[in-house]
Amino acid sequence: MSAVGTGGTLSGFYAALVKDNPALRVLGTTPRELPFGTYDPTNDCDKFGGVGGMGFGFRQPFLAHVGLDDVQFNEVSWRVSLSAMFEFHLLTDIRIGASAAANWSSAYRLAQEMTPAQCVITLFADAGSDAERDRGEQYFHELGALHHPV
Repeated sequence: MSAVGTGGTLSGFYAALVKDNPALRVLGTTPRELPFGTYDPTNDCDKFGGVGGMGFGFRQPFLAHVGLDDVQFNEVSWRVSLSAMFEFHLLTDIRIGASAAANWSSAYRLAQEMTPAQCVITLFADAGSDAERDRGEQYFHELGALHHPV
C-alpha cells in the first residue's frame, strides 16, 4: 500500500517483495480531489502533496515499468489525510506527513477486511508539517477517529 507520486517507491518495493511472495497484491492511495489516472484536468483543490493524478489521463511511467498498470487505488480526501495525520501523531507521538497518513488510513481500512494470516505493508515517507497537523486536529474533531481500539 503506497501513495503514488512518480510511482518509483511503489514499483521498487513491489519488485523487491514480489520475489519472496508472488501472490503479493498492490494497492495504491490517491487523492480523492485528483485521483490517479483521472481524465479530468488538473485543479487547484487542496490535496495531500506529492502524489495523485497528473490529470488528462496521464499515468506515472514507473508503474508500467514493473507491470503495475492495473493497480487498484483507494481514494483519500485531503481532510481525511490531515485528520489521520493528527490522529497517528496522537496515538504514537510519531510525526508523519499527509501522504503517509493517507497510506495509513488506506492500510488500516484494508486490514479490517483481512484475515489474521494476512498483512499490510505501507511506507511513511515524510514527517509533514505542524501547520498541517494543527489543521488535521480540527478535521479529526469533525470527522472522528479512524482507529477504533478493539
